[in-house]
Amino acid sequence: MADTSTEDKSEKASAQKLRKAREQGQTARSRDWATALGLLVSLKLLLLLMPGYLADFRALFGIGFAALDGDGTLDNLWSIAFTTTMLLLAKMLAPLFAVPLIVSIGSLVPGGWVLSGENLKPKLDRLNPLSYAQRLTQPKHLVELASTVV
Repeated sequence: MADTSTEDKSEKASAQKLRKAREQGQTARSRDWATALGLLVSLKLLLLLMPGYLADFRALFGIGFAALDGDGTLDNLWSIAFTTTMLLLAKMLAPLFAVPLIVSIGSLVPGGWVLSGENLKPKLDRLNPLSYAQRLTQPKHLVELASTVV
């Protein structure tokens, strides 16, 4: 008879069982690897692009020291400052939009691309109120309830 306990198994799963689990979309993926990759890519981008950002900030602050000795100079200065600021903002944010893309590609590395509708199908046995009531009346839950009340 098959062992249905949740204890650790002493033997590894067979190739057929692993293949069937993969077809159902049940692949083990570590989120830590993708998170670490995203963090490293973000930090590396900042290190590589920071000198250019600082030069752009210097140029932006230099615009503020322009001579204002003419009609419409202040308005012209504001339009130049606004355009420069928006370009700098776009230049700073554009590389960071690539990080989620890199993280999603990195999360595909361990298990590959798996498309399966099995996980999207509703499981009607989970909607049964009787099974939920049975779980609530198990001794384990009653002990937890008693300890919470006390």
